[in-house]
Amino acid sequence: MVALNQHIVHATGENHALIFEDRLLGALTRPTNQFVYGDVDDIGLLAAFLMEAVGKAHPFEQGNKRTAYAVGVLFLRQNGYRLFVGANEERMIAHRFIDFVTHRLDALSFFETIEPFIKPMPNKQ
Repeated sequence: MVALNQHIVHATGENHALIFEDRLLGALTRPTNQFVYGDVDDIGLLAAFLMEAVGKAHPFEQGNKRTAYAVGVLFLRQNGYRLFVGANEERMIAHRFIDFVTHRLDALSFFETIEPFIKPMPNKQ
């Protein structure tokens, strides 16, 4: 995730720095904790919890929200799903994501926003 943030902020010329490694490590355990202790088994909702945890942890100097979103998308991919968002939906999801990571929207509500766009990846044989 550190390399992901570095890539994200490099694209805009911003400084990269991991400020709170402990917060980052804690945030990365959120999906596992929700799965084991919260009985959450929906990959999309687990991705939303991960996005929320990284966004709220604010472990980097710059690019925290962008990194949080990107790590959620990567989590979906690693678990066999993709977020298929068209150009028309991107803006709406971006606004909902900002509301989400700034505490105006909870994880379940954000998940309900992205759920229709989460699709299984085709199996590569």
